[in-house]
Amino acid sequence: MNNRRFIHTPSKSFKDKSYFRRTTLDVIKAIKERRSIRKFQNKIVPKETIERLLELANKAPSGKNRQPWRFVVLQHRKKDELVNIMENISS
Repeated sequence: MNNRRFIHTPSKSFKDKSYFRRTTLDVIKAIKERRSIRKFQNKIVPKETIERLLELANKAPSGKNRQPWRFVVLQHRKKDELVNIMENISS
């Protein structure tokens, strides 16, 4: 078994320390300004927005890169049926 360790060398674009500083500040800002949304507007979300969010969600890191998630998008009557089922289970 080969026990050599490989060291990742960033490309030239990542050697710029200002990039890391900006990225770190963006992450800190996102963490500080994070909020939970519990009330939603009754508006249709455009299909393009849903597709973009799913594309980004698929890029999220996972343990051992297993990517165990599955997404289901429900709209209209099917969504209402699921909400009704979930409300009945919780009561």
